Amino acid sequence: ILIENDRILSVAPQIECIDAIHAALGTAGFIAFLRGQVIKYNWRLDKKGSAHTDSQKAAWYQEKLNNVLANVSE
Repeated sequence: ILIENDRILSVAPQIECIDAIHAALGTAGFIAFLRGQVIKYNWRLDKKGSAHTDSQKAAWYQEKLNNVLANVSE
């Protein structure tokens, strides 16, 4: 999947972009961001590019959201 490793987008190679977004937005903002990404990729599923790729991206963000929510609930 295309989002599996976003280190190449990092200013500092040891920090992934998704982690920098989390740090910048805080947990509540990051949860909102992840929810938005899930909505976006499901919304455009059959409208732009590969539906399979968009489905995989939505699933990746959903899994990330699930992990964040599990950590918040603990």
